[in-house]
Amino acid sequence: MIRFPVSTLVLLCAAGVLADDAVALKPADFVGTWQLDVDRSDPTSVMLKALEAPWYARAAMSSFAPTLVIAELGTGISVTTSNPLGAAEKREMPGDGSKHEGVDALGRKFSETTTWQKDGTLLLVRSIDLGNGRSADLEGVWHRSGDDVIIDNVIRKANEAPVKVHRVFRPVAPDAKGSP
Repeated sequence: MIRFPVSTLVLLCAAGVLADDAVALKPADFVGTWQLDVDRSDPTSVMLKALEAPWYARAAMSSFAPTLVIAELGTGISVTTSNPLGAAEKREMPGDGSKHEGVDALGRKFSETTTWQKDGTLLLVRSIDLGNGRSADLEGVWHRSGDDVIIDNVIRKANEAPVKVHRVFRPVAPDAKGSP
């Protein structure tokens, strides 16, 4: 058996507590304007194909880098996703585990929950009705890495291998007036 002096154990415990505090994120850590870094992200078409978006939607949506505008919303965040064509979708991610139902950009029904994890990541779990009795389950983990917002998605459908999609959003520098 290995024995450690009490002072070493106290230091190790304190380091563990400090490490936990260092990674704990809060809604304010995500606030800002972020644009998809296409060079450091998996192609958008991979995610859209896994979610059974029609080919014309995949072609149109894969040709641009979406922008996320994230605002603090109580214990969660509000996310407005927009593209250069001017289309925008706003959704609330309360982070408290409450269930939300809606319709996605392709007109499909979904239900989702968002929950803050102990490590400070935001977990999004969304079930999408693909029609004909089929569904897709998307699990997205939102976290920070350096200056970036990272979203790691896993898409699962019955009798198919999971599809993993890594997306990196870099901060958009504000102009001289302070707005993005």
